[in-house]
Amino acid sequence: MDKNVYTIEEVDELKAWAEQAEFPAEMQLDKAVYIPDVKETVHRLIMQAYVCHENPRLQGCLRLLERIKAGVEEEKKKLDAAKNAGFLSYLQKKIRNLHSNNKD
Repeated sequence: MDKNVYTIEEVDELKAWAEQAEFPAEMQLDKAVYIPDVKETVHRLIMQAYVCHENPRLQGCLRLLERIKAGVEEEKKKLDAAKNAGFLSYLQKKIRNLHSNNKD
């Protein structure tokens, strides 16, 4: 269920997240939403969120921020998993090499 309004503390939390997040240059959020400059878009949405966070009819900027945040975090998880898988593969090759060297 969508929130009706956000508190200023929730907007502050989104801003704090945005200040430390690493954004892709661009993002295809879904089939209909393409963001050519994610960092600038998030910055502008945060500014808008401070103005309209208490108005239940103007929550679009906050909903979009939440979707961008979810997308960025999901991509980070995938990237971390890929890095971990690559490192695991590297370790497995090293172990195989050590075992083959020890047989000699």
